[in-house]
Parts: sequence; structure tokens; C-alpha cells
Amino acid sequence: PAPEGVLRIKVVRAEKLAAKDFSMLGQHTSDPYVQMKVGVQLWKSSTEKKTCNPVWPKDNSVKDFIVYSIEQQVSIDVLDWDQLSSDDPLGSVMVFRDGASKPSRITTKDLIEFAGKGEKSFRLYAASDKEDAPPEDA
Repeated sequence: PAPEGVLRIKVVRAEKLAAKDFSMLGQHTSDPYVQMKVGVQLWKSSTEKKTCNPVWPKDNSVKDFIVYSIEQQVSIDVLDWDQLSSDDPLGSVMVFRDGASKPSRITTKDLIEFAGKGEKSFRLYAASDKEDAPPEDA
């Protein structure tokens, strides 16, 4: 299908993330990065070391995604980078739909509705089980 447009997402900062890395000598921290997926397009931000309140650099925090449907799901996940084991999930950007008892993945349409409102903050929800994950072809 022909693309409907381009979705530009800018990662700015996160606050009060869980500390997943433990230190015997100092404060527990994380090494957070953001992973975004629209359809088969995948992008990862830089990893901000040893912080639970990361601020991403302006020169490496913007990604343009080609959008083929306004209803496409957008996966925005924050993870803790680990060198010797698999990365730890810190949370996902999700929304509560009217009448829903649990949050669901955000769509391109949701993001477009916020587009004219300047910088928008999203709440991270704890990573949940596989049944809430978007399908691979979303």
C-alpha cells in the first residue's frame, strides 16, 4: 500500500524510572534507552548511562516513521541496557481507552491527536505479559 504520511517522534526525557542495576558502592540506577516500532520499522535511542532520570541528546532523539495506516500501533518501550544479560523492561507508553480496564498500545491516530498540543508527556506502564504485546506485523 501507499504510505499515508510520516510520523516524527522526538524522545526528550523520562523521570523516576525504576533502578534495575544494583551497585555495592553507590546508588542503584538504570541505563535506559527507548525502543520504538511502527510496523516493521524499529529505532533505538542512545543509552543514557547510570540514571533514572534520563535526558536524551537533541542530535540523536528524533525518528521519522513512514505510516501506512492511521490505525497502526506504535510501540514505545523504555528498557534498561544490560551488558551481560537481556535488557530489562522499564515500561511502555500505553493509553486507557474509554471503558477499558487495562491500558493498550498507542496508535498513530492517538499521537496525531496530541500533535498540535506542543510537548506531550506520556505515562509509562509496567511491562506486562505477552498477550498485550502488539502483533509482529502491527
